[in-house]
Amino acid sequence: MALLFSVVTMKSRAATSRFIVGGIPRRKNDLKGCAAYEKFMGELSGRETITVSVAPYLYGDGVIETATAEEVMSIKRRMDKSADFIEQSCLPQGFIRFTLSYKNGRYVDLKKHPKLIGSSNVRNKKLNSVREVAEFIIKDGQYGDVTVKYADGPPLLTTDGIYVTGITDLAYATKLLKILLPMIKKAERGEEVKMNEWERERRRMERYKERYPQGTRIMLLSMGSDEKCPIESGARGTVLNVSVGGIDVAWDNGRGLSLIPGEDSFRTLTESELAQEARLKNGKVLDFGDDCQILAPKEAIDCSKLGYFDELESDCWDLVKGYLAKLGIELLPNEDGEEPMSDYVAKGVQDKVIELLQESGVEFKFEQDEAEEPVEDGGMKIV
Repeated sequence: MALLFSVVTMKSRAATSRFIVGGIPRRKNDLKGCAAYEKFMGELSGRETITVSVAPYLYGDGVIETATAEEVMSIKRRMDKSADFIEQSCLPQGFIRFTLSYKNGRYVDLKKHPKLIGSSNVRNKKLNSVREVAEFIIKDGQYGDVTVKYADGPPLLTTDGIYVTGITDLAYATKLLKILLPMIKKAERGEEVKMNEWERERRRMERYKERYPQGTRIMLLSMGSDEKCPIESGARGTVLNVSVGGIDVAWDNGRGLSLIPGEDSFRTLTESELAQEARLKNGKVLDFGDDCQILAPKEAIDCSKLGYFDELESDCWDLVKGYLAKLGIELLPNEDGEEPMSDYVAKGVQDKVIELLQESGVEFKFEQDEAEEPVEDGGMKIV
């Protein structure tokens, strides 16, 4: 299940308010009842023009559903806890802006009807009314699934043939179904469309196979409440197969529960996450100091070239000199009047760095002295 929510920013001449709501508000009435909206409007000092900017997002994957008030609160807690939650876990769905103007003692929308575009296997078509949307679904739904989007990008509804499977605007859904349901019944009676439950499931499975081919890396956002022992949120896994029962996944934690689209919430990994996983395959994560981790090579690091005059040691000495300069300590020249170079101090810093890394679990391979040849003495070998 994919939760649809929006980050709303309202601005007047003197104030700005930013809050989260479920769905995609496109007009004044869509925000009615929202506490943050009511508070903002109640504090207006006079007749103003209000700009409303809406950034919609999807959290999860699968069938799109408008986030409930409880789900919005959960999303807000995640945003407060992690500054990059939206960037890392949510998919943007375009951007909408509308304006509220003060007329005849109240605030009204300057724009009433957003433009819609229907997409099917046959065509794309501009839709200017609820009836045109219903007619488009009935006609083009006979050739495959249909999507209706707003002109600025975000989705309004999706279908399984002529049957609506998800809609983001509940008020619009009420208007649409009053017209669409009689059309569906008429189409079914006339056998213009005949699709049983098996055929709907087959088509749904084909869509999931295209979206989640074998080998796709995914992250679980939340598992359905009916599962007695659900997999923890944030777990990662690899898609094995898509079947009628759901999406079979080999989870990294060793478990084998399948995902059920529409009940479980999940998403595919981003390119940056996949790149990070590729790096981790060639290394191991180790704790190094307070709240710090390092990615060390799996193979032992060859330190045979580490000596008194190598590049690493020279860098260590530069570090020491930098600290001395910060402390206001002057380095005196050596007896030849040149800049001093302390092999002893630099070697000590280098050895300390190596020691700390070893304690953290980094493996090093040092040059070993060649075994001395045994010396014979009176028929005895001295080693």
